[in-house]
Amino acid sequence: MNISRTEPADLICNGTSAQCLRWICCGILVGVVAATFIPWLWSIDPWLIASTALGVFLFAIVFSDRRSIYFLFLAFLLLGVARFVTMLPHSTTTAIDRRGVVQRVQPERFGAVSLVVDFGDAEKLLVRSVRGTFTYGDAVRVVCIPGMIEDIRGAPLDFSLASRGVFFECAESRITLLDHNEGNPVFHALYRFRDTLQRVTHRFLSEPASSLFSGILLGIQETIPTPLKQAFVRTSLVHILVVSGSHMVILSEYLTLFFLLFGFSPRVRGILTLVILFLFVASIGFPASAVRGLWFAVLLTLAMILGRMRVVTTALLGTAGIMILWNPFLIRDLGFQLSFLATIGIGIVAPRVELLWERFRAWLATWRSAPSAHKKRKKTWFHEVVLRPCVQFFSQTTFATIGAIIMTAPLIASTFGQFSIVAPFANVIVLWILQPMMALGIIFLLVAWVTPLAWIIASILIALLQLIVIVVQFFGSFPFAQITMERSWMISIVLYSVIFLWIRKSNPR
Repeated sequence: MNISRTEPADLICNGTSAQCLRWICCGILVGVVAATFIPWLWSIDPWLIASTALGVFLFAIVFSDRRSIYFLFLAFLLLGVARFVTMLPHSTTTAIDRRGVVQRVQPERFGAVSLVVDFGDAEKLLVRSVRGTFTYGDAVRVVCIPGMIEDIRGAPLDFSLASRGVFFECAESRITLLDHNEGNPVFHALYRFRDTLQRVTHRFLSEPASSLFSGILLGIQETIPTPLKQAFVRTSLVHILVVSGSHMVILSEYLTLFFLLFGFSPRVRGILTLVILFLFVASIGFPASAVRGLWFAVLLTLAMILGRMRVVTTALLGTAGIMILWNPFLIRDLGFQLSFLATIGIGIVAPRVELLWERFRAWLATWRSAPSAHKKRKKTWFHEVVLRPCVQFFSQTTFATIGAIIMTAPLIASTFGQFSIVAPFANVIVLWILQPMMALGIIFLLVAWVTPLAWIIASILIALLQLIVIVVQFFGSFPFAQITMERSWMISIVLYSVIFLWIRKSNPR
């Protein structure tokens, strides 16, 4: 007689490692979120929290039963709290007189700039309202009294800057330029290459197409006219002006389709797609939004190519858990939140939206005519080879866009107190134009040195970019395009509760 033996890990995870991973990642995420909203936790010794987490984890292993999964969740929740507390900086009001290297230059109003200065010992400082011309890699001397950066909404930290390692700022300072070219030589080369691409763009494309193209593909927003940027905000399309997850997903879809035409295997298609995505992000200087988008695009690309879309939920939680454990401040960074939610919309919500559409079409066909009235039409070569793949491709993009809007709209509404009624229509139309524009844009940047061909592609790009401007200005001109409401997290909580209940109850094929 064979007696099966049940391991403790099987009891804790209920027989599936995927469920175990989901509980662990959820524990980390909940722990970090709790720490960001409860400042009194910051004063507790992180080693005490970590020791408690270890004790709870050992208890879950030793006394394993079906309820031990909850202790496992609690252990990693405490680990998330401990990780966040260990990353907090020590406050200081001591005057500094130090030599550092400029890592980032951000334009401000009236010709001033703000600088992120790295002092080389894991300390970075934001210096505001600086006059002069500075670039990446400039060596500077900073004399000031730093203070902790607070969020505009009253939070003790600016989590967006904290996620980049910047906790302190100087509003009044004395800064002296000492030398040039002391930054990372790799980033020097990448920024010079991006500046070259921008000059090529300005040479072949007229305004506002040139500024719009630089924002969409190069991540440079400074040259976009303010009225045009406000129109993008009113239509909830400002996300396309930043190289983010949606750009990565569009590029990965086109690359996968391109390599499919050459008959490459799924594994080869995946490797080539990911390599090109990495090179693209590197060519524009590894901006934070593009790097986050690359992470999630890599996840979706691998899931789709390997045919394992069922594991998207586990993989998403795993990726988010690793990123948050590495940098806990990302959990309150709006860019990370939007990228994460948009990826959920594309990978999880979009298939359910497609299922609803197919059910509606089936009901409509049944209502309009009897089954006997249907006649099979002969499929032509054009229909099978050209029309059907194109319709399928654009329909998938439409469902992905709607899924992303469903997941990001509640967060945008609660954060900014604004909700765009025209966003679904404007996003779908612009995304249809954006896809061929991005594909042509990549080709344009590759062949820009061949002047006659570059002028031909540039003329098509100008037409597509101008069409995007027309669509955005058309929808943004409606007086009811945007609704203003009171900022409240209850909006997000209620709407996301409804969305997650719908996701749990619906089962796409």
